[in-house]
Amino acid sequence: MTGYYYTGTDVQFKEGKLKKSVLMAILLSVVASGLSAQGVAPTAPAARSGSSVEAAGSWSDQVEERLQLAISSIEYPVTPGDIYQLSYRESAGSIVTRQFQVDGLSILDLGVFGKMNASNMTFYQLKRNVEELIGRNYTFSTPSLSILSPGVFRVAVREGTARAQYVTGWGLSRLSEIVSKVDMPNSSLRDVERVSRDGMSERFDLLKTRGVSGDPYVRPGDTIILHKAERTIELRGEVERPGRFELISTEGIQDLMEVFGKGFTKKADLEHIRVVRSAEGGGGIEYVSYKKDSDPSFSLHDGDIVVVPDKTSLHAQIWFEGAVTTPIQESAVVPVAGISADTAQSPENGRFSHPIGEGAMLSEVLQEVRSSILPSADLSAALLRRPGLGGFTVIDLRPLMSGADLSKDTKLIPNSTIFIPAIRSTVSVAGAVINPGFMPYFPGAPAEYYISLSGGFNPDQSKSGAFMVYDQYGQKRKSNQPVMPGDSIFVKSNALGYNLERRLPIWISTISVALTALTLGLQLTSQ
Repeated sequence: MTGYYYTGTDVQFKEGKLKKSVLMAILLSVVASGLSAQGVAPTAPAARSGSSVEAAGSWSDQVEERLQLAISSIEYPVTPGDIYQLSYRESAGSIVTRQFQVDGLSILDLGVFGKMNASNMTFYQLKRNVEELIGRNYTFSTPSLSILSPGVFRVAVREGTARAQYVTGWGLSRLSEIVSKVDMPNSSLRDVERVSRDGMSERFDLLKTRGVSGDPYVRPGDTIILHKAERTIELRGEVERPGRFELISTEGIQDLMEVFGKGFTKKADLEHIRVVRSAEGGGGIEYVSYKKDSDPSFSLHDGDIVVVPDKTSLHAQIWFEGAVTTPIQESAVVPVAGISADTAQSPENGRFSHPIGEGAMLSEVLQEVRSSILPSADLSAALLRRPGLGGFTVIDLRPLMSGADLSKDTKLIPNSTIFIPAIRSTVSVAGAVINPGFMPYFPGAPAEYYISLSGGFNPDQSKSGAFMVYDQYGQKRKSNQPVMPGDSIFVKSNALGYNLERRLPIWISTISVALTALTLGLQLTSQ
């Protein structure tokens, strides 16, 4: 019979017991040996060079915590790698104490009492069976089976057919705990497959299913397969639990709001829920009524953002104009004041309103409407007009949309207007040139390039070749600034002969009128 034996009376046994510190050292050594036998590298800091005392203490604390949980939980299963201690009194009165480890098939070698298959047993079931077995063989033996150290094992986790990652688990590791330890952000938590060692496959929904059956313990030999997430929707605004949630094909906006969002707050406006469509959903913004569109058939797409607004701020809105498309339907463009209906259908003359809450920042609103801004929009030269302040403020929207620089971010006032012009691809040339008009823009080209495209300077009108460049807002550019799309180049008319020729008829007419008036005055005076 193999094992460790202690003989003598109870007093002698107690006196011969190892002290706690020595026993812990032996225990850690045995655990490390057991892990090595399973092919799992020991994680004890003492086994690594340069490990700190603090790290060693942390590892020791984890071992002690697992041991206490295994002892206190009636659900703790017999796990390969477990180290048990069996003590009992023989008929002669001597105390026998033996330590043994559970093998990979959950078989326990009990020496003279034979072997016992502990598969699918909890430790407490095993404890009862072993103690009953020894009690039948030795009367008054008072047998006792206890846990010295819980076993650990590796679980393979892979995404689809990709290469597996390995996570360390133990007898009380649940499926969700193992999944949370891997970095697979595109994987679904609604369709997690567990394949056991014998090839049996089960699927679990870790977000919606509740109870032990929905989040089982993992077992040695299990392989976890994570499938791709079907749809991930972001829920914002007046709901009890905003966040990013994954929906399966049978779930819609009602499940999103009531199951995952936990319902609405008292301030929720259910008539104007805003759905910011992703590229998969066609882009743009839709407004829906929850009472009307709460049926699961209402379509939500991967990447959509659903915003439940605050009904107390329903009256607050701002306007976007220019190179934008209306969020609901591109054909339903509201004409800008002073522009004909035909012109208003141009993609450069869209207009729509957007609700805002109290204290809304421009950068936040831009993120919500970015899918409605056309690719041709000139974000560097937007105009912001606040009611009651008069005039426009030129503002660069690019750093606000990217989040690179929010130093110029501003709080929006209800009924403000943001005009986003379209990028022009031409430069106009006017004044003393041969063929004035619009010339194609060429990046980096100087003003003289566009003047040459218009036929060059008109020698009858311009002698000095002087010109000025203005941006699309009428501001004069400095000489060191490049010509940009939408700029205007004006060539001065300063030839003496040309100016004299244009102005001489006017001078002659003016002098003739003056002489006629003088003659009439003299005639009246002489009479």
